[in-house]
Amino acid sequence: MSDEAAGEPTAAPPPSPTPSPAPAPARGTGDARVDEALARLDALGGAPVAAHVAVFEDVHQRLQELLVAADEEEGGPPVPRPPGPGTAPPRPGPPRGPFPGPRA
Repeated sequence: MSDEAAGEPTAAPPPSPTPSPAPAPARGTGDARVDEALARLDALGGAPVAAHVAVFEDVHQRLQELLVAADEEEGGPPVPRPPGPGTAPPRPGPPRGPFPGPRA
C-alpha cells in the first residue's frame, strides 16, 4: 500500500526562489565617455551568461583606454598598458633565448 493510499499527505514542492530585487540604477560618473562604457553593462540582464565575459572585457578595455587618455591629457608620463586578454604578462628577469641543443 502506498503512502497516498494510506491517507498520509505528500510532501509539498519546494518553494520557487524569489527573484532578487533589481539593482538600483547607476548614477552618472560625470564623464560621458565613462558612462557610455558602463552602459554596456545594462545589456547583461538579458544576455546569456556565456556572453558576459566578452562584455566585461570590452568595458574593461574601454575604461583602460579612457584612463590612458586622461593621463595623456594631463601631460603626465605615459602609463604602461597591461597585456590584453589572453596574453601572458612578461616574465621578470633577462629574456630567455632558444635553448642550446646537443653539440655534434
